[in-house]
Amino acid sequence: MPESPITYENVEVTRCNDLGFWCRFKDSEVFVGRNVPLSGTTIHRVGDCGRLVIPRWFVEDKGIPEP
Repeated sequence: MPESPITYENVEVTRCNDLGFWCRFKDSEVFVGRNVPLSGTTIHRVGDCGRLVIPRWFVEDKGIPEP
């Protein structure tokens, strides 16, 4: 199901702007638009490190390895 949520722990926000934020996933950074994170996400601004919940379609589209 493309809308099923995928949860990542220990994700760090490295940069942000009005459109969204960049998150560090292991060795890469991915831009996440403001409307993409789902309920349960605990990161929102630069320096935050925590949980990111995003839809499966976004994970597949960006080529993010599943946790």
